[in-house]
Amino acid sequence: MRGFTLLEMLVVLVILGMAAAMVVPPLARTVDRVREAGELDDVRRALERLPLQARKQGRALAFPAGAVLPAQDRPWPEGWRVLAVTPLRIEASGFCHGGEVQASGPVGSRRWRLSAPDCRAEDADAP
Repeated sequence: MRGFTLLEMLVVLVILGMAAAMVVPPLARTVDRVREAGELDDVRRALERLPLQARKQGRALAFPAGAVLPAQDRPWPEGWRVLAVTPLRIEASGFCHGGEVQASGPVGSRRWRLSAPDCRAEDADAP
């Protein structure tokens, strides 16, 4: 019966360490991108829930151009801020007059066009 020598085991460990060093950085970047995409989705969904919030509160929500939109039912993801680029008004009935908003976060920003009558968020930067 023959076992492994210490040198053979060290060579295998060095090879595994080198392989791990090549895999871990791209994997960490992928995890960051997935987290960022999730945060953007959270902000977009919160914007699309504005008509529901207006109906729940029984009052119109109005944001002039340049106003910071407060988070309605739960806070924005950490480090995110949403500004009204154009005036935005949602009636107490939930009717959205449409407008444009810009969300800025730790990784950049995104502009969305909120369309009437339901405040559906469409990427304003898309062609």
